[in-house]
Amino acid sequence: MASNIVKLKSSIIKSSKLYGLSLNSESLKYLVEILVDLAPNERDAAIEEIWSSLAKQKASVGLTTREQCEQAVLEVTGQKQDGSVKLFDVIGAFDSPRFIFDRDNQRFVLSKATLFTDSADHFTEYFRNRYNYIYQRVLRNPIFANKSVTVKDNSSNKYKLKPLEALYGCNVLMENITVFGMITQIQPGQWYIEDFNGAVRLDLSKVEYGPGLICDGTFVLCDGSYEQDVLYANVISLPPSETASVTRAQFGDINFFGGELTTCAAANQVLVSKEIEDPNAFIVFLSCVHLDNSEVMNKLHILFTGYSKSPPIAFVMCGPFVSPRARVDPCGFLAENLKKLGQLISSVEGLKEKSKFVFVPAMEDAGSLSVYPRPPLLSSVTAGLTKQVKSAIFTTNPCRIQYCTKEIVVFREDLIPKMFKCRVNSPKDNLTHHFTRTLVSAGNLALLPLSTMPVYWQYDHAMSLHPLPNLVIAADNYYPYTEESSGCIVSNPGSFPLSKFNFKVYYPASNEVEDSAISGDF
Repeated sequence: MASNIVKLKSSIIKSSKLYGLSLNSESLKYLVEILVDLAPNERDAAIEEIWSSLAKQKASVGLTTREQCEQAVLEVTGQKQDGSVKLFDVIGAFDSPRFIFDRDNQRFVLSKATLFTDSADHFTEYFRNRYNYIYQRVLRNPIFANKSVTVKDNSSNKYKLKPLEALYGCNVLMENITVFGMITQIQPGQWYIEDFNGAVRLDLSKVEYGPGLICDGTFVLCDGSYEQDVLYANVISLPPSETASVTRAQFGDINFFGGELTTCAAANQVLVSKEIEDPNAFIVFLSCVHLDNSEVMNKLHILFTGYSKSPPIAFVMCGPFVSPRARVDPCGFLAENLKKLGQLISSVEGLKEKSKFVFVPAMEDAGSLSVYPRPPLLSSVTAGLTKQVKSAIFTTNPCRIQYCTKEIVVFREDLIPKMFKCRVNSPKDNLTHHFTRTLVSAGNLALLPLSTMPVYWQYDHAMSLHPLPNLVIAADNYYPYTEESSGCIVSNPGSFPLSKFNFKVYYPASNEVEDSAISGDF
């Protein structure tokens, strides 16, 4: 038996080198345990499939870890159970995978999220991860990869990023420098640009801004000159974004999104086929569904009845689920109104058996601290509805939804009004377009400073939009809109009662969002 294990180890190492892989001791030990009991012909086939899966993960950079091998084995075994693949999956924020960018090996590494503990180290890591996610993308952009770009006067300008620490202590004028960092107010009324090595004071008196809504806490590229400890900004712009396909071409078919799949949904041929088979499948999105408003309940009755003969995959409803007024017992009041919604859904024949009902809470809903990610509504509050509607799913804010190959992120927060209040620049037209550019550039839902929008440092990965999903529902009190940038659709259904009962309908097969509204009474 011992001699067989030695031969197997030798065979695995030799075979791995043909694929450009280098196994550490833990990964080698794991593969031996998995393969030792297989027959020789089955073993050879399994090894080939595992190497192919690791190649998709771009595991050939640096040592291949045990975690990567486990993911590859799961994919190989999962391919033989295609019938069990989920078409529709809701992934809560606290279940989303946490990836850290390894700058030394230029790859993303899966890491476990820690518990809710406070530590200065957690904040440092939070900022570093945000920085690295964007920085690695900037360096791969052709403008910086080629170190030159043609500017308006047709001259060739060198675009080489300088770290802020390279400016410290410099006593001579430095012109035409470009730095990357987060724009922030360290002192009231005084703007700085900051990276994880320090901060430099900005002079914005002559600056021009590129497209985007830039506010306190936005990561930017700044071009200007440096003299006497001040960076005189000429141009401030957002870092370039990239499509999901470009990201995956660089890092492979890693499942950054979460759920049961071992690779990204777009790489699963079963899901590709299922999506093609049902081109008319759709999902309905609503926001600010005030269940204590009789007119809202009347419109929901119309909506549910209208879709009863051709039901959607899911109704995704965002809070707040009661109107903003003082309550003696907010949890009890919310529970009472959710129970009424359960009765309404149950009254429409066949709807609860054919459609899912997904509930994304707002910060204003009872039962949570004002920190993101926000947990689901309390089970004691939702029990009256779930007893009646077994297909109800109460999830976090934000949450992720995977349907076939499409990745959808749903976030309920008044981002545009809050960003506008703490903005640095003042875009004059098409505010939603500028907001969308900022969102996809940041690759993150948390676009505001922590003082305005607190985030659990250890769970900031749940706010990530990397790679960019197919659709982001940025549910906001701002008026309804749909924009697109870098292959990512950003859409806001608007407040259901305030927007004259507008909602959005998403068709995954065609990747299109349709504007809809309810008129008339039941």
